[in-house]
Amino acid sequence: MATKITRTLKCQFAGENDTEFNVNVPDYNTEKTDSEIQTGVNAMLASGALGIGSKAATAVIGATKVDTTTTDVVFI
Repeated sequence: MATKITRTLKCQFAGENDTEFNVNVPDYNTEKTDSEIQTGVNAMLASGALGIGSKAATAVIGATKVDTTTTDVVFI
């Protein structure tokens, strides 16, 4: 029975005109502290590279660490 753990850092941003969107970072470094993650997410916002269409990201809403464990079902 194979088990796989998938880790994703879900970064949530607010955009212009009350829009919200996520940037997912797969296989995030689990050794990073919450403070280090906050610094990185703020740097993503400050880069000015985030947005949807012409709607730029304006603020960080937060971030969530999502760890998913998947186990195969063995058929006999």
